[in-house]
Amino acid sequence: MKIICPFYQAFIYIYIGVKYDFCVKDLKRQKITNDYILESGKDGLCLRLSNGSIVIWTRKRDMFVIAHECLHGAQHILERAGIYMSYETREVYAYYFEWLFKLCMGKRRL
Repeated sequence: MKIICPFYQAFIYIYIGVKYDFCVKDLKRQKITNDYILESGKDGLCLRLSNGSIVIWTRKRDMFVIAHECLHGAQHILERAGIYMSYETREVYAYYFEWLFKLCMGKRRL
């Protein structure tokens, strides 16, 4: 699933509970440049592409792995927007993480 983050102008590519090969093939099909490395031995990953977009991928619909990768996703997007984790920004991080996690779990629509 490809979405546009409505808050911080970034594309988010979400692949939850799919095979590694499907994720790689779909990214290539969309002509996403090969500036990423996906390691098939992992349970999940989140990476930031050179254009500021992020990819979240998990092998299974494991809530804990999804949460872990969503935290990385929130960090990537917010840091790109100039918002760094601090005492003053903790609520921004918490709300953005919640939004992204619900999106990945299929509990929220745009």
